[in-house]
Amino acid sequence: MVDSALFALYNMDKTITPDGSMKQQLLQIFNELGEYYGNDVEIQLELTFEESEGEAVKFDTTNGIEIGNIPSGGLNTTIAFLCTNATTTTPEKAIELSVDVVANLNVSFEDFVIYAAVNDVAIANTEVRFDLVGLDYHPYDDLLTSVATSMTTDFNIAH
Repeated sequence: MVDSALFALYNMDKTITPDGSMKQQLLQIFNELGEYYGNDVEIQLELTFEESEGEAVKFDTTNGIEIGNIPSGGLNTTIAFLCTNATTTTPEKAIELSVDVVANLNVSFEDFVIYAAVNDVAIANTEVRFDLVGLDYHPYDDLLTSVATSMTTDFNIAH
């Protein structure tokens, strides 16, 4: 079951439109986007997942379901920042990052209801693959981990 879900993940492209809070966090991290596109910039994140030779999912009795086992290959994800503004109305790729995603899922099944919580999320090995806006140095792993942690906190509260 997990294998088939993982194969579906590898073949799925996911586009996320950040809400106001997430957009603000991204513009703080990647201030070059605001400088390049202006205050009216709109951002979409396009995620693709690349299959690696290592174990992307591992079951652990202590940590639950471990997603993205970095030492054995991890779950490599490409994040493309697609931006528009008043003059650039067709989304264009402004930034593309390659990252390794790590998280633990605690999942339980009670009374035919699945409960899930995402814990210990982290982003590692960030690499800039494309840069249209002239990025300066950023501690990408730490900054993107804070955004991912914020997203998982929202998910955990909602679920």
